[in-house]
Amino acid sequence: IESLAVYREQHPDDLYAKMYEGYGWLFTAGEYVKKQNYFRAAELAKRGFFLIDEAVDQQPDDWRLRFLRARLDVYVPAEFGRHVVALKDLDYLRQRQAELPAALAVLIDFLQIRALAADGQQAQAEQLREQLRRSPVWAELLQQPAPSRLFLTSEEIQYVLAPIVEGEQ
Repeated sequence: IESLAVYREQHPDDLYAKMYEGYGWLFTAGEYVKKQNYFRAAELAKRGFFLIDEAVDQQPDDWRLRFLRARLDVYVPAEFGRHVVALKDLDYLRQRQAELPAALAVLIDFLQIRALAADGQQAQAEQLREQLRRSPVWAELLQQPAPSRLFLTSEEIQYVLAPIVEGEQ
């Protein structure tokens, strides 16, 4: 993470590096929670969320940044309130759905379910669940206990991650 921080300082316009550094600090915060060092965990989580939010704030029309933030935020415990940020990002993505690869629509629905449930909007979450149950892959996933993180889908790799790595945003 520190190497990424050095890289980011040398390349301040690389908002994806900022995003991933933020991810790194959040994952490290999770390790401190396991060790019951809550003060250090809170400090690192604050740094991570700051970097992630700053990346999106610097380029609010970059749908990939918003997607990446929402994808992480729907897995943060509801007590942090990040589901509210995720709902805003997912709403942004839905409003621009015509500009996004159609293959990501189902994944956006899945993320929306988690954000709505965290927000207490169970009826809306259930309505989306019913739609996703029509797809065999997602129906199976919805029947399993909620994972702590979602696996990467081939669509994410193709339309979100590969263009970032290849510099084709």
